Amino acid sequence: MSKAAKWTLASLIVLSLFSLVLASSGLNAYLPIVANEHPTATLSPTITLSPTITLTPTITLTPTITLTPTPTLTPTTRIALFIQKIVADPEYPLDEYVDILNNTGEIVDMTGWTLRDESENIFTFPIFALPQGKSVRIYTGPGEDEIYTLYWGRSEQVWNDVSDCGWLRNLDRIVDGYCYGTFFGSLLEITSP
Repeated sequence: MSKAAKWTLASLIVLSLFSLVLASSGLNAYLPIVANEHPTATLSPTITLSPTITLTPTITLTPTITLTPTPTLTPTTRIALFIQKIVADPEYPLDEYVDILNNTGEIVDMTGWTLRDESENIFTFPIFALPQGKSVRIYTGPGEDEIYTLYWGRSEQVWNDVSDCGWLRNLDRIVDGYCYGTFFGSLLEITSP
């Protein structure tokens, strides 16, 4: 097939397709065919898109922050009879001692009271009264009792050098507790309220 014949056939196919498109759209169009001319089909499609997209995001953030103030602890003077300190590791082991202060505002009869450690070593107070504002020292080793110094009379240590707790008890209940040393990996020195 010659080049001109191919061209003519292709032109006829294009025109036929164009006619079909026009016929299906309901439009009538006629194109004259002129010999030895190349038919020209001009398509000018007009596509109009008018998309209207309205996005109205409504995001409302209302942060609520509540601050709870941490109370400040104000040191107060203890109004009680309590263990002031335990010296558990003196130069001479039997020189270890416990100081107990009477801050109650009155004389306290401590006869029959007890002081003990965590291992249940118990010191029982002899006939003894502690005046207000005064402290008594209880030594572990032997000695002669004096006005504000008492002796446990033991021949070996009571208080653990690393950590221990002392408990002061009257005839009815525990009056005070004092712990010192390392408990669960942290340094501790606690007195009960």
